Amino acid sequence: MSLRTLLTGCIVAILLLALGVGAIQFNRGLSQYSQTMSAMAVKVRGAALADSLGRALAEEWTYVAGFADRVDPGQSAEDLQAAIDGYRDPENKISWAGLARTDGTVVAASDGMLVGESVGQRPWFQRGLEGPFAGDAHEAVLLADLIAPEAEIPPRFVDFSLPVTNMQGQVRGVFGIHIDLEWVRNLLAEMAGSLDLDAFVVDRSGDIVMSTDPAVDAQSVQTLASFRAANLVNSGAYIEQWPDGADYYSFIMPEVGFADVPSFGWSLVLRLDPAPFAEAQSRFARFMLMGGGLIGLAGILAIILVLTLLLRPLSGLIDATSRLSKGEDIGFVPGLMSYREVTRLSNALARFQTRDADRRKNRRPDTPPE
Repeated sequence: MSLRTLLTGCIVAILLLALGVGAIQFNRGLSQYSQTMSAMAVKVRGAALADSLGRALAEEWTYVAGFADRVDPGQSAEDLQAAIDGYRDPENKISWAGLARTDGTVVAASDGMLVGESVGQRPWFQRGLEGPFAGDAHEAVLLADLIAPEAEIPPRFVDFSLPVTNMQGQVRGVFGIHIDLEWVRNLLAEMAGSLDLDAFVVDRSGDIVMSTDPAVDAQSVQTLASFRAANLVNSGAYIEQWPDGADYYSFIMPEVGFADVPSFGWSLVLRLDPAPFAEAQSRFARFMLMGGGLIGLAGILAIILVLTLLLRPLSGLIDATSRLSKGEDIGFVPGLMSYREVTRLSNALARFQTRDADRRKNRRPDTPPE
């Protein structure tokens, strides 16, 4: 085996080993980086979604609080009804708004619905007597036959209510509204879609109030760490396998609210599909590995070229020395000064040739050659 072959093999082996170790470390680092960035992405996007949803609900609460502050419970029923009739929203998200006296009797309401009837047993009224209140999702009870008499599934609402007081600060009634849950669900879906997330609103009992994935139900996810954390009103980020068998990044917002808006008692579970990140990671990894392979190939070719250039003069000197040792006439070997070792070997060969020439010159004619 020639020196060039030996050196080339050793250097190529070392280079391939270094590239292999580098590729393994690169993939490991890239995977860790991708996980970190995905967890950060779901956290940041989830916080943005929760803030946007909270702001949208806060806007409705501002209208409710402003109306309750302006209305005079001492006005006539006609004036109160006119005030309620003016409480409209262009998106029709408010299914019902009404004002009830302290005994629970409705004195003014949207389209006159429930006027004269008692809402004294409804949570929105009872809690509204005590202070600002936000009611969790529930089916229509008194309004079901009035709002959607033909519907197979009764409409569902969330409530806002608060006491209405007179000039002396005495409670004289309760003003409340029913917000169509479908409007909130559509708002959630729109926000989550723009952020490329799946969102699940969970109440304190662990039920899913709203979600952007109808295939997910409370029973199928009750063992997931993210939903257990949501039930405990804890925040956190998780990588876990969901019922569909895929792994997702999850983040929990323990409260959905904004400023002084009463809480619905909701937690928000956000889910991010890692597939787009994994696909981008794979493309980047393939690009880098291909680039590393090309660089490695170029390095091997460069090593072969360099070794060839370095060893060529050395090979020539070794060949000349071998022939000289066999007594062959090699003629004059020009001095080489490619690098120090070649220079020293070339000088040594020149001295050998000089000594040999001197011995031949000083030898008697009848003396046999040594």
